[in-house]
Amino acid sequence: MSWWSELLFNAGTGGLFGLFGSVATSVIRIWEKKQDNKFALDMLDKQAASAEALAAWNAFAASQSASVADMTEKVAPWAANVRAVTRPFLTIGLVLGSFISFFLIEDQYLKVEAIQSFMMLAGTSVAWWFGSRMTALIRK
Repeated sequence: MSWWSELLFNAGTGGLFGLFGSVATSVIRIWEKKQDNKFALDMLDKQAASAEALAAWNAFAASQSASVADMTEKVAPWAANVRAVTRPFLTIGLVLGSFISFFLIEDQYLKVEAIQSFMMLAGTSVAWWFGSRMTALIRK
C-alpha cells in the first residue's frame, strides 16, 4: 500500500471524515431551518398584509354603506321635495319640448334635428329615472 491509501483508509482519517460529515450535515440542517424560518416569516408578512388589505376594504365598504344611508336618510325635507319633482318635471319638459318643436319650427331640417335631440334627452332621462328606481329597489 502506498502512503496515501494508508492515510485515506486508517481509523484517524475515518474519524475525520465522520466529523466532517457530521459538521456538514449540521450546517445543512441549520441552513434548511433558516430557509424554512425565512419562508414562514415571509408567509406571515404576506398574511399580515392580506389581513390589512382586507380590513381596509371592509372599513371602506362599511363607510360607503354608511354614507349611502346618511345621504338617503338625512336629507332636508325641502331638498327631498326638490329631488322628487326634478325628474318628472325634466321628463315632462323634454317631451313637451319635442312636441312644441314639432309644431312651431318651420324648417324641416331644423325640426328633425330638434326633435331628435329632445327625444334623445327624453329617452335618457326616462331610462335614468326608471333605472335609478330599480337600483334603489334592488339595494333594499
